[in-house]
Amino acid sequence: MRLLSLPEDVLLLILSLLEKHDLAAVACCCRRFRNLSTVDCVWRRLARSALHAPFRPGELPLKECVRISENWQAGRCSQRILLGWRDVLLPWLLLHADRLYVSQASDVVSYGLRRDGRFARRPLAIHRHPAAHHGVPKPFPDVCRFLVFDDEAVIAGCSDGTLRVHGPSGKLRALVQGHDQEISSLDTRPGVLLSGSRDHTAKVWSLAKGAVAKCLLTVPVGDRVWSVGFNPTKSSFVTGSACLQNSSPLKVWDLERGDMLGTLGVGFRHGASVMGLMYESPATLLSWGHDTYIRLWDTRVSMRQCVQRWEEPHDSALYCVQSDRNNLLVSGSAYYGVVRLWDKRQTRCLHMFSLSSPVSSPVYSLALGTAHLYAAIARYVILLDFK
Repeated sequence: MRLLSLPEDVLLLILSLLEKHDLAAVACCCRRFRNLSTVDCVWRRLARSALHAPFRPGELPLKECVRISENWQAGRCSQRILLGWRDVLLPWLLLHADRLYVSQASDVVSYGLRRDGRFARRPLAIHRHPAAHHGVPKPFPDVCRFLVFDDEAVIAGCSDGTLRVHGPSGKLRALVQGHDQEISSLDTRPGVLLSGSRDHTAKVWSLAKGAVAKCLLTVPVGDRVWSVGFNPTKSSFVTGSACLQNSSPLKVWDLERGDMLGTLGVGFRHGASVMGLMYESPATLLSWGHDTYIRLWDTRVSMRQCVQRWEEPHDSALYCVQSDRNNLLVSGSAYYGVVRLWDKRQTRCLHMFSLSSPVSSPVYSLALGTAHLYAAIARYVILLDFK
């Protein structure tokens, strides 16, 4: 039987079992094999085993993602400064679709991204504090954290405890006094918002039309809240605190009643603040913070011990972590603008990058794309291009 006489779905199944060098050889045989060897389903198995080859419909083909993943694996990248400002800030980044959002003091600015990872100097939208439109003199409360939801609408949590909800164009939709002190963390799921604050509380808010920024639940955590995260099932949420009390800083709460369901981990050092957390699946989540560890928790295995952890080699606090929910972790620390790549299948750091900038600063935020990594330090946004 001639190979080319087989049905196309059978040929695709056969090709999906080949390695990269075999696919390259097959693509040289004829035009049909060349076309079949570029189909995404052929590369899906290789993408799952690659360090960083996320499949996002409408973006790069999986074949190209696997090629770029080899650059991540080898640590091949170029650096350039994309954006700078005069004042020393604590900027936050968020990558959403083809836009990069950057907090700059009291503003959240969105930029349209090009294929090379850069963006135009003219922003697409600026989400300002409402007083800025009425000639009120600065300073305004800084934006500490923000999220994007519902087609480029922005929610910002500020240093004075207020919550601002902006439309895609930057127009203010709602302004409420959410907390008594700085809002340090936000998370969202369809229809609801979760906020955590230094005032020792976490709150759940409605994002439904007609009831935007209506408080649904207030939870007294009993410690400064640095991080929050919804379980993907929307049945519970987790808070990460400053660990200044005699209990675990990671607490799990029931979303409907506000009751504490349990804690994660034991034996945390006093002051081992959990600066961030992120659910990878309904049963697994990552946490990181001042005790220099990234921890992976699996509630199906144990609530007392993490299933894996990665230690920052320079014994420095971890301010931000990004995950592709496959094999790659990226961390930014308080140690002089150092970014590290981690392979979840290993315990040692894979690569370290010192950000080239005129000032020394911690890495305050990261935004991870398929071929690009954006890092925010005190006065700059820096692009690491792996393409």
